[in-house]
Amino acid sequence: MKLKALHAGRLPGELHADLTAYAEYYHKVLSESIAVWPLVVQILRTFVDSDRAFQAWRRQHRRNGAARSHVQAREMRANG
Repeated sequence: MKLKALHAGRLPGELHADLTAYAEYYHKVLSESIAVWPLVVQILRTFVDSDRAFQAWRRQHRRNGAARSHVQAREMRANG
């Protein structure tokens, strides 16, 4: 997926309108108000958590990163 560049802290007009409408929908259906930014955070969290390829990559990256940090720590103790 190719992502479009965005300015930090700004949402494109149509996306902002959609999110505002979704927040209104959320309020009507659940009788609970939600601001746009917490809604964005929740949507992003759900997206990231549901991306299986990313989760697999992240687990592998953490394992490799942890293995590297243990080797580096061992080398520092040996040299230091």
